[in-house]
Amino acid sequence: MKILVLADGRSIHTDRYIVELKSLNHQVILASLEKGDNVDINLKRRTGIASVDYYLSSKEIRSLAREYSPDIINPHFASGYGFAVAVSGVGRKYPVLLHCLGSDILLSPQKSPLHKARVRYALSRADHILADSEFLKKKILDLGGELAVDVIPWGAENSLMPIFERKIIQIDFTHRPLEILVPRPHQKIYNNEFILAALRDFLQRREISITFPAWGDDYEKFRKMSESETASGTVRFYKFLSRDEYIQFMSGFDIYLSAAYIDSSPASLLESMAAGLFPVVCNFPGVEEWVSKESALLFENENSESLREAIDRFLHINADRRDALIDNNRIVRERALFSENIKATVRIMERLIQNAGT
Repeated sequence: MKILVLADGRSIHTDRYIVELKSLNHQVILASLEKGDNVDINLKRRTGIASVDYYLSSKEIRSLAREYSPDIINPHFASGYGFAVAVSGVGRKYPVLLHCLGSDILLSPQKSPLHKARVRYALSRADHILADSEFLKKKILDLGGELAVDVIPWGAENSLMPIFERKIIQIDFTHRPLEILVPRPHQKIYNNEFILAALRDFLQRREISITFPAWGDDYEKFRKMSESETASGTVRFYKFLSRDEYIQFMSGFDIYLSAAYIDSSPASLLESMAAGLFPVVCNFPGVEEWVSKESALLFENENSESLREAIDRFLHINADRRDALIDNNRIVRERALFSENIKATVRIMERLIQNAGT
């Protein structure tokens, strides 16, 4: 099968997706406005304004479709590449499978009537749509009406399982500081400054240490804030790691923490559950499809006191969390193994191609 993918070339999840498809012996061409190791075609950035460049890339997408004659076209992110593919009109000749990733449905339509119209147009021109949670599927249907939507999460690799097996044998949450991983970059949507402000007292008392990525639009601002407002050495940063390096890196942490403004079903949560990190997460509906108050500590979105209470409970209530970690790992094994999720995606692609030929 020849697949033309249009997605963010910088994203580790795009890389995972491309590598997994190729491992199943499919021919994949990745076109992107963003540069990345697996990008085959760098689409031209004509203005530097993302929404405009998506629109202007539609002509290039038509040319790529003519040149490569793919069996299927697979844009990711409805308000971006999904819109560009819709404008290009290539769906008249090739089946289109649109991946919706979360903020393109939950956030973009709220920005303006124009943004909402772009998303609706992208949805209407796709033959089939994938969402990563039932919550996101409902929002897609609310926007687009009668659409063909399946739920397939961005799962976790099998290579995380040995980390869990080693971790569960020697699990110990009594040491201090507890090691917290926040793997989401410094973009406004991920709300990392909120985490720093809410947990400042725990950091000052050295009850916890938090590690963040060393990248994102707001990284330099965040780094300076962390240096001035927390005890030395309690906030750390890691540089970009290869996938294998990152999987091993995760083994050194006790807690996964995310405080994004909005979320569907974050891949980083599923990875942490597979690796044996205890989740501390916002109580979004998509997140609660994977965890509960028994298997995670849930806090209210943008509520500093609620997050502080969650961390305080973890630190000072002597609960046996081993069963929760085992249950979290089981859920991932049963519902969110990345290799199985991609096989399910391929089956949908094959069906769309077959139906297009009838």
